[in-house]
Amino acid sequence: MAVDTTIPASVRHRNPGAMGLGKSAKLFGATKVTTLNDGYGNTIATFPTMVDGAGAMWHLLRTGSYFGMTIWQALYRWGGGEALAKAGKAQLARERTDGYAASIERYSRFRRDDKITAEWLEDPVKAIEFGKAMARHEAGQEYPMTDAQWDEAPAHFMTALARGRAPRAPARAGGRSSARG
Repeated sequence: MAVDTTIPASVRHRNPGAMGLGKSAKLFGATKVTTLNDGYGNTIATFPTMVDGAGAMWHLLRTGSYFGMTIWQALYRWGGGEALAKAGKAQLARERTDGYAASIERYSRFRRDDKITAEWLEDPVKAIEFGKAMARHEAGQEYPMTDAQWDEAPAHFMTALARGRAPRAPARAGGRSSARG
């Protein structure tokens, strides 16, 4: 079956943060990884639901090597800046990160020099605001999660943080993309 590339990869894979298949992704049920045809060799994990994908995004930011970084530093790593710099494309890495940070600043209260802290990752209102801004940037458009799905995702994340495992999010209308890829 042909992949509908008019649908952003982060939407096709129910992955608001467009993250790869690491420990946090696996914790939230991702089992498949796809290499994107983006010219950079990036990979993306596929989640059972968008709620799972959002929970995994916050989990990685909270427990991974991103915690305590400034948003700019985290976006540099998240967006592949380190790999680009190692490949001799440091200027491109900075430009891409500056664009990502500008997008976060445009669509949220957060600024590139703010640190990633437990206080705002564990606050549902702030986490959702940041998550929506990240998801919008990754998709290149507003991410198609409903308000109910965004509202459910922080509790999903906090349960995983407390228990070391993610609860299974119930399947909801709109929680799965009809496109596969």
